[in-house]
Amino acid sequence: MTPATHNPSPPAELRPELLFERLTAAAEENEALGRELLRCYEQLSLVFEITEHIATLQDPQHIQQSLLRRYATMLGASAALLDLDGRCESVDGVDAVATPVVDPARLRELLGAEIAAVRSSRRTTVPALSQAVATELEGAHVLLGALPQFQTETGVVIVLRPFERSAVRLQRPPRR
Repeated sequence: MTPATHNPSPPAELRPELLFERLTAAAEENEALGRELLRCYEQLSLVFEITEHIATLQDPQHIQQSLLRRYATMLGASAALLDLDGRCESVDGVDAVATPVVDPARLRELLGAEIAAVRSSRRTTVPALSQAVATELEGAHVLLGALPQFQTETGVVIVLRPFERSAVRLQRPPRR
């Protein structure tokens, strides 16, 4: 009697289709980790750039204006304003070359409720604008962010991005 030939199949974890799936998943995870590491390095580099930039500044107001300018540049803003102590003022050095060009007092009037909500919650928001406000702002997107202050009320940073640049893409400010 001859023994029957037995051709055992490989274990399930060694089948080619499963190995391929695992290798593909590992490669995708590796790519995602690489992208995340790159983002971390970019953020760290930005922190060093900003630190280097403000290290030479002495006046807190000048430091604040400088940081707000860089923030506006990174966001591709056409305008940046700071609402603080009962008034709304443009951030120096942010060129409002694109539309809309809105008087700071009028902008404060248009966004008063949203500014108050951000001030009390201390949270950043993209407010839902009424059709009338959106029309007056020529379709610009608005970003409101809290800026806590020492010994005064919380300020609110108002950033306007023109409609055509509404896609979220951070722009690295030029080195100075």
